[in-house]
Amino acid sequence: HEKTGTLCNIRLTVNDLLAQMVYEGGVKVINDDGTAFTFDSPEAVAWLQMYVDMVKDGTVDRTALVTDQDRVGLDLFTSGQAAFYQTGPNLIREVRANNPGLYGYLAAVPAPVGKSGVLGKGLMSISVKKDTKFPNASIALAQFFTNPKSMLEFSKIVAIYPSTPASYDDPFFAAKPIAIEDSAKPIAKDIISKYADIVPTIPHKADVNEIVLQAVQQALFNDVDPQTALTDAVTQANALLP
Repeated sequence: HEKTGTLCNIRLTVNDLLAQMVYEGGVKVINDDGTAFTFDSPEAVAWLQMYVDMVKDGTVDRTALVTDQDRVGLDLFTSGQAAFYQTGPNLIREVRANNPGLYGYLAAVPAPVGKSGVLGKGLMSISVKKDTKFPNASIALAQFFTNPKSMLEFSKIVAIYPSTPASYDDPFFAAKPIAIEDSAKPIAKDIISKYADIVPTIPHKADVNEIVLQAVQQALFNDVDPQTALTDAVTQANALLP
């Protein structure tokens, strides 16, 4: 902020805040038997306080922080109004297309790892209905899309990074990158190795997330104490449980 004169345009995962707490803050959001929410712990309060301090210090773009639209932060970055943007390196092409003068100054680096020690999975998904008439074909489709060879071949067509570590043994990922959007290739295997799904099943997930979102916004923008905001949210969320 001080060096660039721009605001940080990080964005909270407003549609899955408990997952963000887990990965970034190492927060235990629900007890082991799933009967009580616990996201008002000291770890959770510290996580929220971190963002509250950013808002108070004026170092973050308030609109980008809580928007549900990826494009807000991307547009700030592409126009040169933000120093960095957390995304897949494929979106560097957006800068090349819309602000070519900025393109040559870009670099790709790994995202910081939070207190959990692992990263949330960044992915695109294909889903099949549970009651499909073709379960065997569905399994075959999943195997086709997720095997290392297919993942490798997809990566040669579009700018994606496989979730299968074996794919990175191919020379395609060892070659010295030329385009800036390809600069993550040599470090991609190491990044993928830090992916882990550690978020527990959340009952009434959408309703609970809305409760958490309201609490977080109260702390960020209305001077509500983070501990108070989260404890009130836990009380509301626990009322949804049987």
